[in-house]
Amino acid sequence: MIQTKVFKVVVVWGCMLLAMPSMSVHANAAGGQAIKPLTVLAMMKAESDFLAKWQAQKSKVVARARPKPSLISIYGVVPQLRATVLLNGREVVFEQGRRHPLHPQTNSVRLRNIDPPCVSFFHGAKLETVCMSRVGS
Repeated sequence: MIQTKVFKVVVVWGCMLLAMPSMSVHANAAGGQAIKPLTVLAMMKAESDFLAKWQAQKSKVVARARPKPSLISIYGVVPQLRATVLLNGREVVFEQGRRHPLHPQTNSVRLRNIDPPCVSFFHGAKLETVCMSRVGS
């Protein structure tokens, strides 16, 4: 007895999402074919299993190295200096004398000191110090 599978392709939002067996076809040696369809429950289970695997593959995020923080600017007049730091792709604005940044409002970053040409801050539990690059470097 030869067994072959017929595949059903499901298209959602114009994209092909999955191909799954929709029925089994059995051919006997005499040449006659008997079609044994899958039950709706079996098709739903196969579809949900395939979709779960597909979603798991799509949701895997490749761990990328985060860019190091960089100092964009230090400006103002002593004792009210401000510093803008690029941290994880977002600008964080610190003001001397304030523990938390002015923008964005977050508790994960705390200012330690603005001492031109450098700024020191805690990012989580880690102390970070970033300095202005030298002209011509």
